[in-house]
Parts: sequence; C-alpha cells; structure tokens
Amino acid sequence: MKKSYWILSSIILLYVTFDVIAAITGLVPIIGLNVVSFSTILASVGFIIGFVGIILKKQWAPIIVSVFLLWITPGYLSVYTSPPEIRLEMLVIILIIIFLNFIIYRQLKLYKNKSMRKLFKVPLMILGVLYVLFVIFITIPGILNLFAKDIPTVNETGLQIENPNIPDSANAYYDLDQITNSIYISTSTENMKTLRSIVTATSGNVWDDSLVNDIISKNQKTIEMFSNASNKSFLYNPQDSDLSKISSETILPKYNDWRNAGLIASLNALHLLKEGKNTEAMNEAIKTIKIGYLGSESNQPLIGYLVGIAIKSYGYEAALKIINQEHFNQVQKQNYLTQLNLLKDDGKGLKNSFILEYYNQKNSLKEFIGELVSQVNIPIFTNMVLNGSSYYYEQNQTTEYFADNAREEINNIDVSCNTKPDVKEKMLIKPISYFKIYFTENAVGKILHDTISASLASVLNKRCENNSRLDDVIKSLSESN
Repeated sequence: MKKSYWILSSIILLYVTFDVIAAITGLVPIIGLNVVSFSTILASVGFIIGFVGIILKKQWAPIIVSVFLLWITPGYLSVYTSPPEIRLEMLVIILIIIFLNFIIYRQLKLYKNKSMRKLFKVPLMILGVLYVLFVIFITIPGILNLFAKDIPTVNETGLQIENPNIPDSANAYYDLDQITNSIYISTSTENMKTLRSIVTATSGNVWDDSLVNDIISKNQKTIEMFSNASNKSFLYNPQDSDLSKISSETILPKYNDWRNAGLIASLNALHLLKEGKNTEAMNEAIKTIKIGYLGSESNQPLIGYLVGIAIKSYGYEAALKIINQEHFNQVQKQNYLTQLNLLKDDGKGLKNSFILEYYNQKNSLKEFIGELVSQVNIPIFTNMVLNGSSYYYEQNQTTEYFADNAREEINNIDVSCNTKPDVKEKMLIKPISYFKIYFTENAVGKILHDTISASLASVLNKRCENNSRLDDVIKSLSESN
C-alpha cells in the first residue's frame, strides 16, 4: 500500500507542479487552471506542500491536502461546463481524487489523537462518496447512448412541391419585388391608421381627401406595377425552388411593402369611385383581390400566404363599398362574377406554405438547438447536446416530428369550412423538468417540437373566413340592381 500511494502522490505532485508552472508562464495547462490568479497559485502551492508532506509521512500533511481538496472540489464538479478538449481529462482527475481521498484516509492513521482523526475522516469519507455518485451520474448518459438508435430516414411522403416552369414575364413576383423602390408610405402612424380605416370601416365617414390624394399622387408608379402584377398568372419566388436552401436564414421578400401596395390599390379604387368612375374602381378592386389570390395560391412561405390574405381583404372591402354605391349592367355584373368565382382559395397555396414551413424547420434545426440549449440552462444537458449525444438528440426522429405535423396540417385543409378542424397541440415532453430530460430519449428533439410547432388552426380559420368574405362580395354583386 505504501508503494501505491507513494507512486500516485508523486504523479499528482508532478501534475500540479506542471500546472502551476503553466499558469505562471502562460503555457496551456493540462486541465482548466488557465486563469492566473492568487487563488490558483495558492491552491497549487498548497497541494505541492501537502503531497510532499504525504510522501514524507508528516502528520500535518492530510490536513493541508484536505483543505485544498475541498477548495478545488466545486471546479471539478463543473466538469460538464468545461471545454470539450479538457472534459475527459477532468473526469480522470476526479477518479484520481477519489483514490487520493482513500490515501489520505489511510494516512490519518498516523495521528495519535483520535479526535483529530475523526475530524478529518468524516469529511473525506463524505467527499469520496459524493465524487463516486457524481461519476455515476455523469456516466449514465454515456451508457444510455449505447442503446440510442435514430430512425434511418425521414418519411417525407406528401411533402414535395412541384415548381412551376414559367417565364419571368408571366411571374408577378418580379413586378412586386420592384415595388419597394417606388412605394411611398406616410411615416405617421395616425395617418396609416386613417388610411386603413378608409378601406375597412363599415360605418361612419372617415374619408380624408387631402391624405388620400397625397398617397395616390405619390404612388402612381406603385399602382402601375401592382396593376402589371395582376395581369400575370403566377406569383413564384425563384429562390424557393431549392427546398434544401430554405431556412431561418433565408431572406424574405418585402412582404410589408406588398401589403401596403394592396392598401394603396384599394384606396385608389375608392378614389376612382369618388370621381364617379365606377367601372375603373371595380376593376381596381378586383386587381387587388387577384394579387392577394396569387399570393395565397402560389408557392409562398406561411407569412407570404397570410400577406396574400391581407391583400385580398383590402380588395373585398373596397369591392363591397363600390357595389353598395354603384349599379352595373348585366354584362358588367356577369364579367365581374366570372372573375371573382375564379379567385376562391382552394387550399393548394396553403398546402405549399405548410410544406415550405416544414423545410424551413428541417434546415434550421442547428440554429434552433443553439437557441434551445441556452434557454434550458442545464449545463450537463447543454454540453451533451452540443457535443453530439445521440441519446439526447436524434436528428432524423426530430425531423420526423415536424414532417408528421406538416402532414396533419395539410390533411386539415381538406376538411370542409363548415366542420371545425380537429387540430390539437401536441406536447411530447412538457412540462419540462430536469429529471424528465435526463432520462428521456431524444429530449432535445421533443423540446424543439414543443417549442417550435404551434397549432396553425388560426391559419385554417383565416382561409375559411376569407372565402366566406369572397362569397359575400359575390352575393352582393349578384343581388345588386
């Protein structure tokens, strides 16, 4: 026994000596003593003195070593908050400390004073037990990793989009993309609120001649480009053709400008109505509805689909105001009705939006994980995830969660608007607890699912409400004299 603890003590003595030299000279230490401070140097020197005392069998040696062993314990217990390159080494040092406790415990027999022996024996025994439990605790995930198995592939059935092969001249995207360079919007929040009220208000006189004239006169180019876009058959963003490149980093079109252009076009329709140009006014309102239709029926991300709905809503409100104030002959009415009946939302665009949303989630998992682990704030969990624990994060299985969600949302689109869609928010791991995370396979994937995947029942309802509003326009036009 003397030989074994002499050898072990000598090894640790050399190790700590090197660490002190490294800390003082600025060299990279073997473990984490990479911050030169009075505390670091004092602890290291204390160890050297204590270990020399142990080797020389001095009675005061266990006291010195015990004090500094307790000093460094918190640092080693933070092993999973340390950089990956020193983590394995720190685990080895923890095991060495356990054996060191045993050596010191043996050395305490050198004391003739029984009360002194008891004073140091109990803390060292407790410390040794705590270290053993800690080693078991940090070993369990490694053992669980041996049994973790990700699914081989992700089932993406029904999650493909057919990219239209269309010339640029037939694509409204290029017209709308240029609107950003010409659109003029009032910087006054109150003015913008007034302009929206002019289009959407169902009662009261909110018309502001000066404000509307200013907006219309300064947006002639925008109105022209918006009108050109309405003559196109598709609205397709070419950057969405490669689904593997869609992610949270994808730069989106200036959708807010598109929505404001729809507001301006609707204001122009009402402005034409004020001038007695009812035919031109109705044509302008239908153009707005068609642009919104293209936005909600083409390959657009979810936000693009919702912007399309917003633009259509402006067009519906303008059309209803025009119909209530003007009269059209039968030929005109039939022409408008034919156009409006072709602009119903059949759900195709929303299906594409759900598919694009799935690929956005799939291709952004790395970014999501980084945000997630910072929110969970559990060091052992965080570092295991960031260093590739297959038990806590299974990429294919996680992606499958999002694929299943997308398919479920798509299936709900086919449900009649007269039937409330059965959309339930699935929670795979909530409420989150440390114990549950520690023993849950693919805990990261499940937390990502619960955090990111929100129920989209409101989007389904918006589609139905929008179609209902179109029916109101068609009905009002059909019943008008």
